[in-house]
Amino acid sequence: MDGKTLVNVVKVNFIDEVTNKKHTVETSNEIDIEPINSKGKRDILRIKNKIYGINETDDIVIGYKLKMKDNLFNIETMALIDGGTIQDNKYCGTEVGIAVERHPFTMEIFTEEKDYSRTTGYVKFVYKHCKGKPAKYKIQDGKFWYLHMKLKVYHLEMRSL
Repeated sequence: MDGKTLVNVVKVNFIDEVTNKKHTVETSNEIDIEPINSKGKRDILRIKNKIYGINETDDIVIGYKLKMKDNLFNIETMALIDGGTIQDNKYCGTEVGIAVERHPFTMEIFTEEKDYSRTTGYVKFVYKHCKGKPAKYKIQDGKFWYLHMKLKVYHLEMRSL
């Protein structure tokens, strides 16, 4: 079985699991995916200078941390991840000092599969039941604005299209 040559973030779909509303972002160029592990344990039965047995359990992946960079400001994405609202086509951020009820959402990441000269297919990574965190961003003279979004997810599927 041959491996796949995957490249690029083609698009990212966000589907609100409460309202079932979907929107697409095609301006992201970077997504970091890091496993969240439940650490295994190692118990050693040692008496003086002799080991009689080792009982060891493996690490288990229980979810993922995702960090996504979007090069444009998308108010629908910001509201879903950050927890604010949209009023009159404007983003209203969360109120400081008050807990925010963020909707769980599904995130679909599409990448291209390529050979030496063309796109041969796409692969879709599906992260269900994501939960956003307050967004991080930076505004600086002479530089384009971009948004760093963090989220946690506890369910992953991968499909070739």
